[in-house]
Amino acid sequence: MRRLASAVAVVGATFAFAAQAHADSATIKVLATDGRVDPVAGVSRIWSISGQATNRVGLMVKYRPVGGQQCAPTAETDSGRWLRWWYLSGGDANKKVEGVFDSRDAFVWEDDPGTFQFCIWLADRPYTIVTPITQVITIRRPTGTITATINPPVPQPGDPITVTVTGTSESPKRVFATYRPAGAPCAPNYSTDTGRGLIDGDQVDGTFSIPVMIHNSEMTAGEYVVCLWLADASYDSAPIAGPQPQPFSVVAPPPPPPRVSSGRITNCVSDGRLSRFRARRVRTVCARYVFSTAPQPGARVTVTFVRPNGRKHTTKRLIWSEDQQQPVIAGRLSSRAYRNRRGKWRAILRVDGRQLHTVSFTVRR
Repeated sequence: MRRLASAVAVVGATFAFAAQAHADSATIKVLATDGRVDPVAGVSRIWSISGQATNRVGLMVKYRPVGGQQCAPTAETDSGRWLRWWYLSGGDANKKVEGVFDSRDAFVWEDDPGTFQFCIWLADRPYTIVTPITQVITIRRPTGTITATINPPVPQPGDPITVTVTGTSESPKRVFATYRPAGAPCAPNYSTDTGRGLIDGDQVDGTFSIPVMIHNSEMTAGEYVVCLWLADASYDSAPIAGPQPQPFSVVAPPPPPPRVSSGRITNCVSDGRLSRFRARRVRTVCARYVFSTAPQPGARVTVTFVRPNGRKHTTKRLIWSEDQQQPVIAGRLSSRAYRNRRGKWRAILRVDGRQLHTVSFTVRR
């Protein structure tokens, strides 16, 4: 019976030791200041390694990209990189923990974002063989946005153009921008784009607004694009925002409006000017005009004759041609129209619907 009791005691002690050994634990959490778990590159975060250690031991952590070999049985022989303060110092673990612990440090993850395997050892020495604790953590890229506004929205050749580049950046980054004729897409980064430099690496963090000027004395009418990047460097192949195109158009100024230098009613036969005449003495009247600024080719030129009672009598039309001769006869009215309609007539000239000139004449007995 004594032997059985001793055996039970030994087995119990063995299970107690195993329970103690298995009680050791550790978990990494990457926390934002509001307590959210949010691992992100380039932004300060609170790194918390919490757990429980049966005895006073060293806390050692290494990391490497996921997909390689498993964590080694000792911290000293593992191929990963030491994580911040959880490393060897003078051949011993820099951090010591015992019981329930939460070891914290605030720092910025300066490696590239990605998914990493973290190896944790709770051991009295870096060469002590223990079962490592493995945890996989994905460090995300910081977020950002970038866009631009053009003022004036539709510039003309020679107009100075204000480009205001705006956006937000979760971490410190640089803004890059070029401009050039539209056609090819924006390049993956600033260094390889063929456009003319507009912003070359202005530093930003948080919300930003950067106004810059384009003096477009060399820009002709056409389609253009501003290319934008929010990145670590000009050659960054993975900007957090961009390449972002912002197209805009440079348009030719509108043609000057047509102007009439002279307009009058004439006798179509003699070309004599008419203002007041007897109906039986003039067989046809003409509306005759000279333009100091001619209408554009293809413009619709109309002359509407209005009777003395205010009603429209008729409208004469012509399409302005590129080789149009002046003076131009834009309307004719035969005596049958005014023979029995005595009084004051008007001739109203319009170009593309815009009224330019009015001349009147009076038909009497």
